[in-house]
Amino acid sequence: LPEPYPGELSAGMARTLITIGSTDGQTAEAVLRDGRPVGQCLLRFQQEVAGVRCAEVAYWLGEQHWGQGWMKQILPAFLRRAMQDSSLDAVYAWIRRDHEASRRVALHAGMRRDDFPYEGELARAIFKAECERYVIFQPSVVAAPRGVAAHQELAR
Repeated sequence: LPEPYPGELSAGMARTLITIGSTDGQTAEAVLRDGRPVGQCLLRFQQEVAGVRCAEVAYWLGEQHWGQGWMKQILPAFLRRAMQDSSLDAVYAWIRRDHEASRRVALHAGMRRDDFPYEGELARAIFKAECERYVIFQPSVVAAPRGVAAHQELAR
């Protein structure tokens, strides 16, 4: 997707993005505001290694919706539900070093910067040199953050 995502996101475009994102090995959900799609959360499931089940999360909002704190409410609920429903042990996100807002959202959701290179990611990491990885582990997301209602702004 272009960064930042240009213009308004139509319901048809949102359905197309959800369909593309909901293929084998991943699932996507629209972020809705007042019934209109304004962004997306995506979960890419990774191959289980040594009994550890993990996935990569990606999230975005259309530029006109930035800076309003919506993703700080949405991402924790999305992660909590994804980890519980999919029995995941860890979820990680690649975040550009220059994208402070996305880092703040990840930290607010309980994610922490992780420098450990997982073997399966080493080749892909070469292409993500401008990014840092943030991760959250299962015990960190069991309790809902104060004031955040699960599924509040998410729709499949």
